[in-house]
Amino acid sequence: MNTKDFETEAERHRFNHTRLLSAWNNSAERDISSHGYLSKDQGKRALSRQLLVDHGVRMVTSGSIQQVSASASKAASPYSLRLGEVLLYPLRTLYDEEPVAFQMVLEPGYLDGSDKRNFLSANGEPLCSVFGSIRSAAKIVLAESLTKAAAIFSCRPDGIDWAVINCVNAGGMVKVAKELASTEANRLVVAADNDAKHPLGLERQMASMLAETRLPYVQPQGVKDWDDLLAHPQGKEQIQRLIQNPTLLSASPVTRAKGFPFTVGSEGFGQTHSYLIKNNVPEQSFGVCFGPSGVGKSFHALDWACRVATGTSWNGHRVRKGAVVYVAAEGGSMVPNRVRGWEIHHMEGEQVKSIYLIGQPVHISDDQECLRLMNTISEIEQTHGEKVTLVVLDTLARCFAGADESRTADMNLFIAGCDRIKHQCKTSILVVHHSGKDEGKGARGSSALRAAADFEFSVGKAEEPMTFILRNCKQKDGAETRPGAFRMESVSLGKDQDGDAITTLVSMGQGTDVDDDQGNEGYKLTGNDEAIYQAIRYRQSKGESTHRNVIRDDLRAQGISTNNMGRNLERLMRVGIIELKNDEFVTVSH
Repeated sequence: MNTKDFETEAERHRFNHTRLLSAWNNSAERDISSHGYLSKDQGKRALSRQLLVDHGVRMVTSGSIQQVSASASKAASPYSLRLGEVLLYPLRTLYDEEPVAFQMVLEPGYLDGSDKRNFLSANGEPLCSVFGSIRSAAKIVLAESLTKAAAIFSCRPDGIDWAVINCVNAGGMVKVAKELASTEANRLVVAADNDAKHPLGLERQMASMLAETRLPYVQPQGVKDWDDLLAHPQGKEQIQRLIQNPTLLSASPVTRAKGFPFTVGSEGFGQTHSYLIKNNVPEQSFGVCFGPSGVGKSFHALDWACRVATGTSWNGHRVRKGAVVYVAAEGGSMVPNRVRGWEIHHMEGEQVKSIYLIGQPVHISDDQECLRLMNTISEIEQTHGEKVTLVVLDTLARCFAGADESRTADMNLFIAGCDRIKHQCKTSILVVHHSGKDEGKGARGSSALRAAADFEFSVGKAEEPMTFILRNCKQKDGAETRPGAFRMESVSLGKDQDGDAITTLVSMGQGTDVDDDQGNEGYKLTGNDEAIYQAIRYRQSKGESTHRNVIRDDLRAQGISTNNMGRNLERLMRVGIIELKNDEFVTVSH
């Protein structure tokens, strides 16, 4: 038998449907719990297996199913499916409960890029499966897939009838919504996904449909999918509340987004900026802490993280308490030891409960990785009931996905990912980074990183052992703090299985004043930097102007290029060799 044996395409569909129906009927007694798709993630593990069984979901050996293909390459049919153990459940039309097609759900990773296959009829009607009764329901909720529909239906309130329609996919959901909009608008709620890749989290076709039909819609908060929300401790109550309180979209998908907030003139002047660590780390900001390997920059970053997590003051500055997510992408296995050392030294052993460690790199430039991190932040906030106010990325290199740090386009993608997390999660971002080969020239890679930073600190080697020099190189909206020397101490954590001592270093978090040139030993005046410094020094000794234009003319008179003069001046100021006062450059006495 092959495709030529059927006079019409409808006959071939009927033959295939009969084979699927037979396999489904013969699998009624099999337990579906062992299927890998149902343990694919936390959301699917939260679903009731009995609810799915009652809905008609059955586990089938795909090799027992034969189909006839319309493809010329498979014309010698029927052929047996080779998709391993699958979940199979029937689909119907909106107006007839009889199964007319099936959807097949595969084990994760069985086929690249897909875990579902649809065996649909050719008549073009929207197909679905229905939890509950459409006829008697007080609310009819549309969902994009089987598991999302099951999650919502399992949360229906006592005494209130819901029907939840599994529309198979986003395209099917649009079709079903348009089909029912004219007759059931007063009962319909569209339960859309929350897709961070699109404006308002809505796919374009979904946004267009909602604007056209004026149907009310809801989205899960803080996660993408409804089954993910069900897995949260208060997920059921949240789903009930959302379904009972849907909203409307603007009439036009082009104009649906809210306008930008604005103020007029000097309105709001005099307001002080909120902070995490006063005068050092602003609230909802983006900053960098950089230095060479082995000087203690990660120990400093962890000290800041623990102080925010506990609300403990740092170096005499107030600290606002909040939860911290620490991405320990470099040396992740050692970070718990470092946190324990901090607890022993600063908390008398009491546990720091508001710091959450991710022991692997998160590639911030990748949309999906960035979304996973935001979902993790949301899960922490909903599960533990506290706001994440700081995210530490340690280090940039390990969270850069192998891109080129010196390439501005690659760095801008990283910065854009950090900005996305900062704005959507309303948190601050601290990036731990390496300095370049010439330590005096600042952080490694593209200067776009420093330009984007609200604050920047360098960590340099001090003259004393187990001590680092912390220098505030940039504060976008405030004065830079003075450099300080910060000691680290070794803390004992006990012994390992061989009886050897386990130790870690802990930053004391209290600095002492240092000369401005400490920690800058790696910087040597050479080339144009030396020429600029000498020109400023000479003019200053004569009591003459050291304005930028005057120094530029001096350099040109000596035949020295001024193409990068702005960068040279910025570097000299960053390392504390010159300062700018009233538009005049002055040398700094050391």
